[in-house]
Amino acid sequence: MKLLKLILIYVSFSVSTLSAQDLVSYEKISSISSQELTTTYGIIFNNGVDFYSVLYTSKDITGAKDTLSGLACIPDDLSLSYPTLIFQHGTVSSREDVPSNLQGGYQIAEIFAGLQYVSIAPDFVGLGTGRGVHPYLHTDSESWAATDMLIALDELSEELSIIRNEQLFITGYSQGGHAAMALHRSLEQDFQGTYKVTASAPASGPYSISGKMVDFTLSDMDYLTTAYLASVTLSMQAAYPIELADYALNDVFKSDYVSIIEDFRDELVDLWTLNEELTQLLLTNTGNIRPKDMLKDDILDALLNDPTHPMSVALRDNDVYDWAPEAPTRIYYCDGDEQVFYENALLAEEVMIANGATDVQAVHAGPGQNHTDCVTPSITGTIFFFAGFKMTSSDYNLDNKGAYKLLGNPVGDELSIVSNQEGLDSDYSVISAYGETLLSGKFSGTRSDVSTLELPAGYYYLILNDVQTVIPFVKL
Repeated sequence: MKLLKLILIYVSFSVSTLSAQDLVSYEKISSISSQELTTTYGIIFNNGVDFYSVLYTSKDITGAKDTLSGLACIPDDLSLSYPTLIFQHGTVSSREDVPSNLQGGYQIAEIFAGLQYVSIAPDFVGLGTGRGVHPYLHTDSESWAATDMLIALDELSEELSIIRNEQLFITGYSQGGHAAMALHRSLEQDFQGTYKVTASAPASGPYSISGKMVDFTLSDMDYLTTAYLASVTLSMQAAYPIELADYALNDVFKSDYVSIIEDFRDELVDLWTLNEELTQLLLTNTGNIRPKDMLKDDILDALLNDPTHPMSVALRDNDVYDWAPEAPTRIYYCDGDEQVFYENALLAEEVMIANGATDVQAVHAGPGQNHTDCVTPSITGTIFFFAGFKMTSSDYNLDNKGAYKLLGNPVGDELSIVSNQEGLDSDYSVISAYGETLLSGKFSGTRSDVSTLELPAGYYYLILNDVQTVIPFVKL
């Protein structure tokens, strides 16, 4: 089995306008076949995907009613019943760089739809059709944008005759990791009895904004994505207008940096232009690229040393690690991540377990890999993690309706693959929890025995490629 090849690029109409409160409209904007998906990503897909741009009722950062946008990725075989997956996208450059425009990392939602999930990807508040400044890393709006789209999906499913089972999966990367964690917490704490999370896999997210991220971004080391500091500041100002009424941009940033940040706020430049401009200004003024040098001295001191300062309180209000998930949760990270400090994941694991969570694990997806390179092993690991729970009504199930099984699970130093049908031959692979192929071979006949002596104790997936079967197992 080829490893997943993700290419993250920020790369017939049927319109239905409804009077319902939640779903405003939807429009089919594109489609892709299963063959095209397989060619693009190097793994077997059972179905193609139809893409719908969706408008739905929600609210803006002030709480006023607003129409938000998002992308729905629907398997093109509507004869089956599918689980639902919510993909929370990462940092984007502008309001146009979003999933509903087939940008903003939408490919992850596409991949999961090709793997038989009904996938939705909200654009977020203040992006796409949403009004105002995007409240970057604002926990509550990341949650309500996704929850309201999930409600709208019920109506869309009825309109398009989509059959969905009760399973619900959540994932996201970078900002989306933070948003996935925020959504998971909200659904378990605020929507019990309405939605039940099956499994969650946030990746490379800044879960400790007020702690790990402040220390990381405001250190004496260079930090090359300086625009994040400006974006978070604008977000907190928009989300906490009363608490931060005394902290305009001129009160937070030194004068040299205010004008270009205002241009970004007013959508005259995008995030990456802002980042380039701030980087050049810092180099000219200080010879370094340290975000701390943009801040006024009293603000820098408060962020580093005063947890009671309104800015510190606002940031802490958007931390998402201090709770106990009920659903199985894997928190993927890479220790070479130069944008999101990997200790965010380790802290989340530690605190969640201390709070009583029974199935939470921080997974080191790619040793030494940076923020961009960490995407592929993180999403690959997520695919296999979710496969251990996923149910559809198709033949592509975890045990292929019993055609293949393991003799015993957990396994010891040998696993035995057995089939109740003769002549069902297949190549097989054994994949680690973070997507690394560790063993491979050929299954033939009604039984094959595979040595697992070289595998350390842990959680793995047996992939029977030719018959599209996934069997999770534990090695003791």
